[in-house]
Amino acid sequence: MAINKDAFVKKNKDTICTNLDDEKIILNLKSNKYFSVNSSGTFIYELIPDKGITIEELDNKLKNKFEELNQSDIEEIHNFIECLSNAKICTLSY
Repeated sequence: MAINKDAFVKKNKDTICTNLDDEKIILNLKSNKYFSVNSSGTFIYELIPDKGITIEELDNKLKNKFEELNQSDIEEIHNFIECLSNAKICTLSY
């Protein structure tokens, strides 16, 4: 499912994270499930403020940082956000 640009993503308050080598490990304390992300995933995850952000705002932040970002890259980032949502690491509101 494609993420709408007006969708809102927010970090789940029931998670904690730590760095392990070049990865960030994010643990959902309620489900006891964890998610491991590489440096690219960590960068994207850290762009999400605690108060949340719209997908459009997140896309704009990434495009400002990486001018060469194309539509395929954006779709992969949206897929990553959906994975975080499915793992209950973030909440995604439409």
